[in-house]
Amino acid sequence: MRILKTTTSILAAAVFIAACSSTVQSTRAADSRAGGALAEARGEIQPLFERMLATANAHDVDGHLAAYTRDSTLVFVINDEIIRGWTALHERQRQWWQGGKSDAVYRVVGGPDYEMPAPGLVVQTYLLSSHRTLPDGAPSDGRIAVTDIWRKGPDGWRIIYAHESIGSPRSATTDSARASANEQPRDHGATGGAVVRAPVVRGTGSPGWSPAS
Repeated sequence: MRILKTTTSILAAAVFIAACSSTVQSTRAADSRAGGALAEARGEIQPLFERMLATANAHDVDGHLAAYTRDSTLVFVINDEIIRGWTALHERQRQWWQGGKSDAVYRVVGGPDYEMPAPGLVVQTYLLSSHRTLPDGAPSDGRIAVTDIWRKGPDGWRIIYAHESIGSPRSATTDSARASANEQPRDHGATGGAVVRAPVVRGTGSPGWSPAS
């Protein structure tokens, strides 16, 4: 009887170990598939993102917004403003870039980082720097944190939701004024993929690729 109990215990332990091993293998396989799907999505989105940056530096509104879903479901948030629909965003972007006359120059300084919370959805996060000329002729440098949600549809990957958080413009004039008041110029962003907690900016323009100088 004692031998039978021992044998039964051993068999139960073996079954438990086998089940755990199977679960681990299944989890690893699922993680591998998810990693492969994200890598594939990233490879498809990255060229679209690079075109977004190129058209932003060319102040080409139509080319830049080609990456966004072209319907009324699009949501674009910038600081305290919510813009709904591709048409509304197109008009605001045209205003921000002054009909193509803006001299803003943009550069990616952090990321982009990619995550896939669900099949067919990718969250992209990155930091931009910008340089532009203010209306008074002073140069202005700034930084912006961007989060885009891409969805894959019949036309490929498109942005369905975007959020931009913009830091205050920084110019030689403002830095000089701070220096004369014994103030140190504030850092206008974060490094290493950190999120920028930016104030609302109004008036003279902002550093991101949305508002114009």
